[in-house]
Order: sequence, then structure tokens, then C-alpha cells
Amino acid sequence: MLQLIRIVLGFLVLVGVSFMPRAVLAADGVIEISAACVATGCFPGDGPGYPVTIVSRGSYRLTSNLERNSLFNGTVDGNSIAIQSSEVTLDLGGFSIRCSASAPSSDTCPGNAVGIFVGNVQAVTIRNGTIRGMPSFGVLCSATDSAIEDLLVTQNGRGGIVSQGARSIVRRTVTTLNFGPGITMGPDSLVESCVSSGNTGMGIDANHNPIKVGYRGCVIDSVEVGVANLGGNAIFP
Repeated sequence: MLQLIRIVLGFLVLVGVSFMPRAVLAADGVIEISAACVATGCFPGDGPGYPVTIVSRGSYRLTSNLERNSLFNGTVDGNSIAIQSSEVTLDLGGFSIRCSASAPSSDTCPGNAVGIFVGNVQAVTIRNGTIRGMPSFGVLCSATDSAIEDLLVTQNGRGGIVSQGARSIVRRTVTTLNFGPGITMGPDSLVESCVSSGNTGMGIDANHNPIKVGYRGCVIDSVEVGVANLGGNAIFP
């Protein structure tokens, strides 16, 4: 009887392991994310469907576009990627996170989804790709000591990039045609070598932080106002 129990338990463990999502590693050890793995989970800690949730430190790379389509259910309400761990680098690999609009008159889908959401963690880097047409923000990042770089963030429903954690930097990034501010920053932060143009809100918004928020080498041209709420000690071009 004891032997039978052991066999049954071993089978259950084997079945459980076989159904766990397994990370796909590139040759350089980077963990890959693609549209193909979303339905089952891309790696341990990530459940089926959106958002693709990163819960362990390391380097991750997008290897295909993530296409969110509101034609199926009318809204897009799950964030595309959620980062819930410190010390994460996410490379979009030149690919796009985008929403296919349900109406031909707009490139922004209805719903509440964010392209990339980052929780209250530390030392997160996001780089190298496009985020387009999400119902909410392109990037909503609460991490401290973060870097957002080399992105095109456009036509998102509530704004382009919100980097509200302290000591963060946004650089070499274009935010354009977003419905809201182009770039919103937290305290002790810097916007560098960026273009923020054609957004319906402020080009760069320091979110009323009384502590240093600066920008340099930027092109700013937005519908509402170029730069606002910098507080004291701003760095200008």
C-alpha cells in the first residue's frame, strides 16, 4: 500500500511539473517573452493570459510583437506586461506592444490596460521598442532608480510615460500623440535627449515635485503646455 501511495504521489508531482510554464532562455541567458507563450504562461510565476508577469530578477527580452485586440470583446483591461520584482531589465527587442483599435477613427483601444506596469520595486530598466494605442498609459512605473530609454510611446489613452519613482531617468525616448502628458516624472529625476511632441497634455510634467526634476537636450512641443510643475532647482538645456 505504501508503495502504491509513493507511485501516485510521484505521478502527481510529475504531472504538476509538466504543466508549469518553462522559461525559454536565449543563448545569452536572457529569458524570452513572445505572443506564443502568453496563453500558457511564459515562465514560472507567470499565469496564463495577460499580463505577462515578471516576479524574479533578471534580464527579459521580447521576441515578437504583443498585439492586444479589442475587436474580440470590446475592451482591453489587462496590462500587457507587469514587473513585480526589483533588478529587472526588459528589452523590447525592437518589437511593439500595441492595441488594434476597434474603431477606424482612433488608434487607441477602449479599456484600462497599461502597456508596461511596474510596481513599487527598485532598479528596473525598460528599453528598445514601441508602445502604441494602449487604453491607459504606455508605461506606468513606480520603481525607484529606474531607467526608461530608446522607446517610441505614442497614441496611448491617458498619457505616454509616467515614471513616478525617485531617482529615475527617461532618455532617448519619443512620446507623441498621446491623450495626456507626454512624460511625467517623480522627484530627483532627469529627462534627457527626448522628444515630447503633439501630446494633449504637458510635454514634461514634474508632478508638482518640490525636489529637483530636470531635463536637458529635449524637444518639447505639446498642445497644452511644454513643461510644467518643475518646482525648484530644475536643470535646463
